[in-house]
Amino acid sequence: MLFIFGNRLTFSNNFNLKDMKRVLLLMAFVTVFANYSFSQGLIISEVVNGSATGGIPKYVELTNTANAAMDLSGFKVNIYYNGSTVSTAAYEFTSSYSLPAGESVVLTKIINEQKWADFNLTPPAHVIYDIYNINGNGDDVYELVNPSGTPVDVYGVIGDDGGDWNYGHSYAYRKSTVHNGRTDFFDLEWFIAGSGALDGHESDMSGYLTPGTHTLTESTGSLSFTVPAGGENYETGEVVTLTWTSSGIDSVYIQGKKSDETRYETLMDDPIDATTGTFDIQVPTDAEEGDYQLRLVCKEDPTLMSESGVFHITDIHFGGLEEDNPFYPENGATDVPTDMFTERMEMRFKESVQPGAVGKIYIKRLGDDMLAKEFDVTDPSQVSNDPNEESIIFIYLNGELDPNTEYYVTVDAGAIIDRAPAKNECPGISDNSTWRFTTGGGNSIMSIYNVQYTTDPSGNSPLDGQQVKIKGVVMARSADGYFIQDNVGEWNGIYINNPNNTVSEGDLVSVIGTVDETDGLTQLNDLWLEKINSTGNTLYSPVTIVLSQYQESFEGVLVKVEDVTCSNPNLGSEWEISDGTSTGNVTSRFYTYSPSQDEAFTSITGIYFNEDKVTIAPRSADDIVTAATKIKAVDSDGMVIGPNPVINDMIISARKPITRVQVMNYVGQTIEDKIVNEKKVVVPASGMLKGIYLVRVTFADGTYKVQKVIKR
Repeated sequence: MLFIFGNRLTFSNNFNLKDMKRVLLLMAFVTVFANYSFSQGLIISEVVNGSATGGIPKYVELTNTANAAMDLSGFKVNIYYNGSTVSTAAYEFTSSYSLPAGESVVLTKIINEQKWADFNLTPPAHVIYDIYNINGNGDDVYELVNPSGTPVDVYGVIGDDGGDWNYGHSYAYRKSTVHNGRTDFFDLEWFIAGSGALDGHESDMSGYLTPGTHTLTESTGSLSFTVPAGGENYETGEVVTLTWTSSGIDSVYIQGKKSDETRYETLMDDPIDATTGTFDIQVPTDAEEGDYQLRLVCKEDPTLMSESGVFHITDIHFGGLEEDNPFYPENGATDVPTDMFTERMEMRFKESVQPGAVGKIYIKRLGDDMLAKEFDVTDPSQVSNDPNEESIIFIYLNGELDPNTEYYVTVDAGAIIDRAPAKNECPGISDNSTWRFTTGGGNSIMSIYNVQYTTDPSGNSPLDGQQVKIKGVVMARSADGYFIQDNVGEWNGIYINNPNNTVSEGDLVSVIGTVDETDGLTQLNDLWLEKINSTGNTLYSPVTIVLSQYQESFEGVLVKVEDVTCSNPNLGSEWEISDGTSTGNVTSRFYTYSPSQDEAFTSITGIYFNEDKVTIAPRSADDIVTAATKIKAVDSDGMVIGPNPVINDMIISARKPITRVQVMNYVGQTIEDKIVNEKKVVVPASGMLKGIYLVRVTFADGTYKVQKVIKR
């Protein structure tokens, strides 16, 4: 963040190394230039996500900035949803469409011309209606691609989920001097109204939107950076006077970047007076050493811009702790979980830092200064950088503190150093008041039961949207996520959404994430901790249920159903099972099994999905026990029934005489009863219906055997 004092620009202490990193790239000094990738032609000139129901009116306006009509055949608009880096085709001009010079065409989700009147807007002269995928919700990127498949323009930052360019219930239009597309989004080329600008104007948007009408003007004026000219060396804390020449320009934005960055960032929200030709800027004391470059951009006409020469910053200061939020737990915090929730403490600095070559960090009891924990900064398992943010130091607790106890933290001088070529040392913490906190009565781990249990008819967790920490054994895993349980039975299972997971069944994991309801499934999203505590743990036993037990409480839990048959094998990625009274589905979420019609199963085990009926996801072949698998071909009496499954004749043989054979269907009706005195009996089966049958074989000595047989 930047503050202006008179004619001096000073980087505040909140402007850390990350910000300065964004300040400046190694490029030659250029006087006046326009950073265009393509010649005049077709550009995105307006994007709208309205405030009426469904975000109507939604549209993308394209303008022909060339001097002649354009045939738009082959041009395509892509959309990138919710921060995705993979595009979806929104609309393609598949046939000839001539757009006159200087005119605009509107691509819209609005279904017909009459709908514009709902918003007091004039129908555009050139418009294509009812385009379903023109559906940006304010945080979605639109991209224009030419007939050869090359991107030529973009609104929004691909891979980002909104930001300063968000147009939710709002709009943005291109400034009139911009005649060329570009594939790196440049917000200063746009007037961005800001999120919610159309709220309250659902019946009259005429004062804000001009669908199909875009103004084009020519650039005038000039702008040229003179200092830094290139090659200068500035020290952190030094005041530098920027100079430039200009004409016909009232105000400019200052932007910057570091040599290893590709994108300029605007350093201040407000532009400065361009007519003075000079401005003082103080190099932050926490700036990273390296090569930088600045850029001036005209506010009124962003096609006028000028880069400074490349200059170097030498770091002679340690930046110090971040001022707003330097510690976790924060200084003075109470009721802190004994495991710190994240199982670590954090120190946050204003610049990129790293553990030093020597030194320790200590946790001590406030009352008697008794040492509770100490951490060696040379051991990465105890102290390290956040891998995604070099200005944060992690201190791994590797255990728990005592409950209901007040602690303070000290840090040896030099235990933390910055990353400048000539290292600057953190002075450390030597007192007992800079960083202190008090633990509560226990740790932060919540039972899965408490996350899942609900009396809401919707089945939604009462903690929907909240961040929680849970621990459980991995019961099933796929490429996109996994299920864990921390106990047997209802409400004790939950899905962890992580496409990058590396867990295995039997792992005991600790997870911190946000409770979310997606497609009726309670899950944890947006993980910021996934820790494997141990491997090879015994899995929880499945809960035996019946198909009529369709209920929310089994969601995510390992369950088992018994004595069922396949009643419909042709449901795509699922197949139907029946117990004679109720039906359920088996899904191929983890394992694919292709049953035949009326195939019988002794049991099916898997993760319970709460869809519109009992739905089970087996994890492997071991979870599916067919009736044929359970039937023994030869028992202790030498009895054999074969073939099993049977199609035509059922042949029964034994080592001792058989006196009677009874065949009963699954509801107990006798369909065959043969009195014999043989060691081999043939029972015709071609006339039997498909299904499961019980065969009772009585021997001459009065004993009998009962066995299941499947009829195909």
